[in-house]
Parts: sequence; structure tokens; C-alpha cells
Amino acid sequence: MTHQNTRIALEQLASEGAVSGFEIRGESISIVEGGAIPSAETLAAALQRAEAKTVLLNELNAIRAQIRTDWEAQPDFITGPMGALFESGQKHLDEGKPGRAYELIKHAQIPPTYSTQEAATAEAVRASILAEINKIIAKLNA
Repeated sequence: MTHQNTRIALEQLASEGAVSGFEIRGESISIVEGGAIPSAETLAAALQRAEAKTVLLNELNAIRAQIRTDWEAQPDFITGPMGALFESGQKHLDEGKPGRAYELIKHAQIPPTYSTQEAATAEAVRASILAEINKIIAKLNA
């Protein structure tokens, strides 16, 4: 059990009204006078949900990091003209809106000045990014 999981579990229990009167300061979690402590079973279930949420968040962060790494490895003719588009997509991912990121990338226009080969490269990059965003969407919907 990590401190992060304990924090997530307590915050979830507080939102459900199952615990009250606790303070979280840095690495310290304390129950204040008059605070309600959940049963061992309730806390165990909340910690299990928190662990699953932490695992999911770590997986999503790894996918987002891979998207960024893959993007940064692209040639300048891709990252230059399409950089603002990519950053907008990343912003949507950071905000937890992968569907918006997907639609933005999917419907973006390839610059008309691209050669046939450059356009094909841009389409391959788009397909790769969309596949990664689909992984995020699938994990969130699982």
C-alpha cells in the first residue's frame, strides 16, 4: 500500500461520506478530533479500488509518454507544421479528454504542400498516434 493509494482511498471515502475529519499534509495523514474512521472492510475495499486506479493512471501516463517520445522522433517536416496540432491533442489527453484528442488528430488536414511521400509519412504518424489514443480510450472504458 502506498501513500498515494491511501490518499486516493480516503478522498474517495470522504466523497461518499464514509469517513470524515482527516487531514492530509505532505506525507502525513491524520484523523482529527471527532473524525469518523471507516470499518476495516470499507477501508480495505477502498484501498483495493485506489490500487486499481493507481495502476490505471500509471498505464495511461506510460502511453502518453510513449506518444510524446514517438512524436519527438519524427522528422522536422512533420513536427514543425503539425506541432501545434500535436500539442493541442496532448492538452486534451492531459485534461482527460482522449475522445477530443482522437477527433482532433483524426480530422486534421495534412499540409497540401507535402509531397506524396511526406503525406504518406504524416498519415502513418497519424495512424500511430490514433492507435495509442485508442489504447487510452479502451483502458478508460474497461
